[in-house]
Amino acid sequence: MQKIFSLATILLFSAYSFAQQVKHHELLLGGGGGISTLNYDNRSTIGLGGNVNFGYAYNFNKRWAIFSGLELDFYNAKSSLNNFTNTYGILVPAYVALGNGQLDYTADVQGFSEKQKAIYVNIPLMARYKYLLKKGHAFYGMAGVKLGIPLSGSYSGSIDQLTTSGYSYHTHQPHNNEPENGFDTYRSCNLSGDLNLKFSVALSLEAGYEWPLRENMNLYSGVYFDYGVNDISSENGGYVVNYNPADVPTPQLASITTASDKMGVLAAGVMLRLAIDFGGGQGASRVNKEELARQLEEVRRKAMQDSVEQAQELEAMRLKAQHEKARRDSVAKALQDSIAQAQRDSMVQAKAAEEAARVPIAKVSGVITDSETGVPLAAVVEVTNNDIRQLEVRQSSNPTTGEYAVQLPLGSNYGLAVKADNYLFHSENINLENKKKVPTPIIRNVKIKKIKLGAKIALRNTSFESGKSDLTEESAMELQNVVAMLKQNPTMRLEVSGHTDDVGSEASNKALSDARAKSVVSYLVKKGIDPNRLTSIGWAFYRPLTIKRTPEGRALNRRIEIKIVGN
Repeated sequence: MQKIFSLATILLFSAYSFAQQVKHHELLLGGGGGISTLNYDNRSTIGLGGNVNFGYAYNFNKRWAIFSGLELDFYNAKSSLNNFTNTYGILVPAYVALGNGQLDYTADVQGFSEKQKAIYVNIPLMARYKYLLKKGHAFYGMAGVKLGIPLSGSYSGSIDQLTTSGYSYHTHQPHNNEPENGFDTYRSCNLSGDLNLKFSVALSLEAGYEWPLRENMNLYSGVYFDYGVNDISSENGGYVVNYNPADVPTPQLASITTASDKMGVLAAGVMLRLAIDFGGGQGASRVNKEELARQLEEVRRKAMQDSVEQAQELEAMRLKAQHEKARRDSVAKALQDSIAQAQRDSMVQAKAAEEAARVPIAKVSGVITDSETGVPLAAVVEVTNNDIRQLEVRQSSNPTTGEYAVQLPLGSNYGLAVKADNYLFHSENINLENKKKVPTPIIRNVKIKKIKLGAKIALRNTSFESGKSDLTEESAMELQNVVAMLKQNPTMRLEVSGHTDDVGSEASNKALSDARAKSVVSYLVKKGIDPNRLTSIGWAFYRPLTIKRTPEGRALNRRIEIKIVGN
């Protein structure tokens, strides 16, 4: 802190010495106060904040100037949550020898509160404009950026009750009340530490009123607003409660900011600046000169007005003659342009036809069999272009071998549906959107299930808006297959279940899976299906198809399933 004030003093006296020799400069000293926060994931609340600053302004004229300097800014924020849950995978040493060391670690937090503090040295780079009034007064506005260097950051807080537990997908057993393995209930937990902060970039606005105090000395009073645009946290994507392999019975506690995707500064308040003007500002001694300049400008305008009117009459006559010539020229040019455009259109159409002929093709093939007996089946294979919701291919498999083969142009997302009498239709997704080279032949062997109680399938071409329960337009083609099956089997009843991946809390994933299953049921009812034939349920992430925590594994677990519960 002592180094910062020493540097500020040196810069202040250097700028003052320079301003004594050169006009159009201002030195400013001031401070501000108001509200502030460290903005993270809409969970931060407002605290008190402020700054002390000195600055330098170079005035290009009486209205425009550039402004810079140094500011010492103080930010305070806090967060208070009734409850939340962390869930992620861990390795428990005590269970490794038993073959089931991989567990899901769940931390249920109740009564959480935390405060954060940060101090930054900010360098403003701003443009200033003044709307001049009489007697040296003016409205002013400044806009620009502030570049911030962190000096310190800390957090402190408490948790009323913390309950940790585990769940093994190997044994399908929950683990509770095992303090020796880190699964226990803790009360009145305290947390504190340093925030690992980074360089800050903030958009800054300031507006207010300039008051002349005496010759070459003014007071700026206004309001300011700073909004950070970059992420200042070095520890994003973490958890508040962490499994502690070094001291298993004692969980590690971290700041709520580590669980955020982004954190930035945010401040607003009142600003006061005392300015010493060395020639380019608005001071009271320059009011008479400015008024005289305005009067001289008015006289000059009136003197020129008569000559301008005469020149305008002559210009109007010249433009009339020029317009007539331009009209004749434009008719001839329009005819030439029409002929040239027709030639260009012909060339474009020919090139488009040539390009279409060179679109690469991917070959998709496989064998269709009964899921129980493995016997090859004669079935109908339909391929739909999900991007434009249009049927591309419809063919039958070989009745003896069950084989089928289709060719699909690269560049689109396709849905493959396999249908046969007395069988549930089968859904596959073939995504060729980002393919630029012809891939090796794609093999999709299909096992279809007979229509009977308990039979179920995943709808691989039914999708939703990210993080929402709104069906995408691409889902319509596949859901029409469900509608057709229900109408062909009027006594059939279905259970529609929603499944999510393991990203996020149990509560949010349960709500999302419920909402998505209900959205599919609502669509089927709108298409004429009796709602008494449909039920819905959301399983969140508790029935995964794979435990791989990869983008592909999570995509496989995110799905809608339909199951026959009555026939």
